[in-house]
Amino acid sequence: MKKYVIILISLFIFIVTIIPIHAIVEDNGQYCNDSAGILSSSTISQINAKGRRLERQSGAQVVVVTVETTEGLSVSDYAYQLFNSWGLGDEKKNNGVLILIVTKQKDYWIMQGDGIKSIVSDLFLSNVVYNYEFNDMVDYGNNYDTRIEGAYNSICSKLDAYYYSISKETVQLTYPIKVFLSAIWSGIVILLAYRIKKNKKALKELEGAEILVEPKKLSVISTEKEKAPPVKKSEPKRPVSEKQTPPPVTPTTIIYEETPRYTSKPVVKSSSSTTHKRSSTRVSSPISRPVSKPSSPSSSSVSRSRGSGGGRSSGGGVGRH
Repeated sequence: MKKYVIILISLFIFIVTIIPIHAIVEDNGQYCNDSAGILSSSTISQINAKGRRLERQSGAQVVVVTVETTEGLSVSDYAYQLFNSWGLGDEKKNNGVLILIVTKQKDYWIMQGDGIKSIVSDLFLSNVVYNYEFNDMVDYGNNYDTRIEGAYNSICSKLDAYYYSISKETVQLTYPIKVFLSAIWSGIVILLAYRIKKNKKALKELEGAEILVEPKKLSVISTEKEKAPPVKKSEPKRPVSEKQTPPPVTPTTIIYEETPRYTSKPVVKSSSSTTHKRSSTRVSSPISRPVSKPSSPSSSSVSRSRGSGGGRSSGGGVGRH
């Protein structure tokens, strides 16, 4: 018995989750999906061109979808599921907009992503549907091209103005920083050039240097140890008148070690004990100039595909008044 209950529950969950997915129209990867067939080819081309340009500049996606029926779902629920399953807008900015027209149910719904609800607000969308008379459009089925394209252009213009103001503020903020960084970089380059020039000059001074051998006294070693003559107790004392001979002198040996030194001038050897000393100039190795790798330009997609944006909406929007 428990086995059949588990099977029934699993089947129910599968049916509940699969029915809304089949009810949603398939994404064609464009900015206009005219499944109901109410728009002309020129209007569809204009919408696709406008949407492609907007996404290239800001990452926002404004999509028009027309269907005949929502297959039992409410228009708001259908729009909500379609918006999130297609992933309209940028994943981080959540800046997608959906314009849904349902012809047989004579209804419509416009909703926006969570990231631009303060820009493309519900009040703004209410004014758009009022200005382009969406109620009359779905009731009488006329002027679809003019009214849908007009509403689409109004929403795109609103997003264009918003992202243009953001880019302008960013440029004004970053310009002084760029000037400051350029000044620091120029100073570093000048300092490196000066150090390299100084090192080259020091290297030229050391060219043609000669080796000077300077004697260095290490130590004095006695060949024989001085030994006092042994005194015998039984030896009689010498008379005072007898001449005393001086003790023998022990010869010594002086060892010198030759140490090479560098000098830039010839040294004249003389018999005097004065030693010519010259301090060598220490040359620091040239500092290598840092090289910055050019940043590769980022490519942005120009066509919309299923889940390309990944934007989300928590619901809301504007429907028929």
